[in-house]
Amino acid sequence: EGFFCANIHKLLTVLSSEVEFMLNKIESEQFSQMIITALNTASECVVITDEDFKILYANENALKMSGYSGEELIGKDYTTCLQSTYNKALKELIYNTLKKGNIFSGHIVYNMKNGDIKRFHSIITPVKTGDETSFYVIVCRDTEKEDFLKRELEKLQHYDSITGLHSKLSLEKNIELFVNAEPRKKSKGALAIISPSHLSDVNKVFGLEAGNKILKQIAQRIKSCTREYDIAARIESENFAIFMKNVARDKAISIMQRLMSRLTEPYTAGKSTITLSFNIGVSLYPQDGSDAKTLLDRANAAMLDAKQMGENTVGLFEKHIHERSIKEWHIKTAIKNAVDKGEFVLYYQPYVDRKVMIAGAESLLRWEKNGKMIPPAEFIPHLENMDIITDVEYRNFETITKELKELSSTMAIPISTNFCHRTISRDDLLQQITSRVKEYLAGKKLVGIEIVERSFIENLTRIKRLINELKEVGVFVSIDDFGTGYSSLSYLAQLPADYLKIDISFIRDIVKAKHVQSIVRSIIFLAKEINMKTIAEGVETKEQFEMLKEMGCDYFQGYLFFKPMPEKAFKEVLRASSKKVYSIKNE
Repeated sequence: EGFFCANIHKLLTVLSSEVEFMLNKIESEQFSQMIITALNTASECVVITDEDFKILYANENALKMSGYSGEELIGKDYTTCLQSTYNKALKELIYNTLKKGNIFSGHIVYNMKNGDIKRFHSIITPVKTGDETSFYVIVCRDTEKEDFLKRELEKLQHYDSITGLHSKLSLEKNIELFVNAEPRKKSKGALAIISPSHLSDVNKVFGLEAGNKILKQIAQRIKSCTREYDIAARIESENFAIFMKNVARDKAISIMQRLMSRLTEPYTAGKSTITLSFNIGVSLYPQDGSDAKTLLDRANAAMLDAKQMGENTVGLFEKHIHERSIKEWHIKTAIKNAVDKGEFVLYYQPYVDRKVMIAGAESLLRWEKNGKMIPPAEFIPHLENMDIITDVEYRNFETITKELKELSSTMAIPISTNFCHRTISRDDLLQQITSRVKEYLAGKKLVGIEIVERSFIENLTRIKRLINELKEVGVFVSIDDFGTGYSSLSYLAQLPADYLKIDISFIRDIVKAKHVQSIVRSIIFLAKEINMKTIAEGVETKEQFEMLKEMGCDYFQGYLFFKPMPEKAFKEVLRASSKKVYSIKNE
């Protein structure tokens, strides 16, 4: 016999069914509670009605928006909540849509308990049991709030929140509307970009609130100088713009000059009075551009050109200046790439003494690109205005010191390299030079630097100290291109340099021009008086060489003797020289 008798088995079966029913009931109630919680936390209004549109359920948001309590709303006819003007039409539309088994979606105006009316976007979905509709679920969204948010978003997109001026987006749209208007050929306009200088410093010194007050004052002054139909905008954190409609070139400039006068008047921020400077760039429609982007780009280019001219200036877009700027940008980009790829190399040009024996050499930077040599005049002026010039010149100096270490055992000639004003002004210059000289030359006086007069005219005291410090570590100094700028011969007496290089512009005319002969003779004489050697650059004829020798010049550099050459050829020239090679330490 089994453990359970038939009666016990039957009892257990009944208990099992009851337990399963209770568990399912608990699970169902928990799920229902979760659904209700979700509905009550929804941002939409949710209403459930029976097949006759009697309200069975309304979530908390529906009660809050309508103003009714749950007791007041439950059992109420949903259609009586509709605004009376639309009651009949809406009933028919809703009925016809739902009768076909479709979901109704549309805007419905409802009556609130306090008498107000509100417009909601409503979706009514029929819920069927079998083939018959048993319930309707109505979900409503407050379109007035949505419309408000949409308007606010549009306002933020089209207007600056601090100044109230148009945004850049709005400015561009207005320009395009103007450009596309008829008749286009007869229309004229001007776009100005206004850029305050150092406005960010106001925020740092006086605080953000003061900075915002200044921005508002700038905006007010801009609006005071423009007409009603002109578009004034704040296009960046600091920059402003004005699009002037139906205005010719001269009128646009006149307006900007008047505006500049207003903008440069003092500003107030709390108890502080602040003075700002400005630059304005102007592009003209249609000659400078026929779309918003082009006009903005060219007005910005004109503004940057105005900054080059100085503070409180108005610049007009000039095509040739813009093309030059683009070309310069491309050149600078190519130079940066050349540095990364190692396309810059050193060439060497020896100079000779009065007996035409090699006495030393100058290293010269050259650019070899795709097997071709780029003329120095096409890249040196640009490179000297770039920050990377310092790294390039430090690298050149290290290369030369390494070469001299290799050459010093057999051919001890001095080699100089050029340092531009930007590098000479660096605080770490002495440390950079000293470390390389100690590492490779151990105090041998074989390496030198060449500096141009601008470097010592701007800070004579510093350069005098620097030259003395360089001489202590075994580095000689040459004054390059002397006399081509504004320097005076009296500077020479104050500079303890080793060499004075007479510029090629004097050598070129020395044979025919008497006054040039007098100048060169005076330079050589003064150099000798202060124990400085002279090197004539650009010697190309025997007549020049003989005349310079007669004047007492010490060394000569130019195509008459040697052209600049790569490292390999330079070493071959030195090896082929059978005569004694002079060095500074033997003089």
